[in-house]
Amino acid sequence: MGHNERFVHDSSFGMAAGAYAEHRPDYAQAAVRWALEPAPGPRVLDLGAGTGKLTATLGMDVVAAEPDPAMLAELRRSLPTVRLSGHVVRLLTLCAAA
Repeated sequence: MGHNERFVHDSSFGMAAGAYAEHRPDYAQAAVRWALEPAPGPRVLDLGAGTGKLTATLGMDVVAAEPDPAMLAELRRSLPTVRLSGHVVRLLTLCAAA
């Protein structure tokens, strides 16, 4: 896959971030609680947080990371107080470029 093709593929959700945030169903609370049962502490990294649908559901100390600028803008709009990890985003970007 070429660099341009990869960029288009990687940013495909971002092109419709607003619609994604509006129409994607929320996560089931019971499923989220089940997934978090083995968590060793109260802090969670939401890697590839998208628009923040899961971030909002976690109910924990969440650090969100999202490399797509449009998805990240939607996350910031809906969850302005959530901590964002720029270091993780830069790492993801470097890994994707490798």
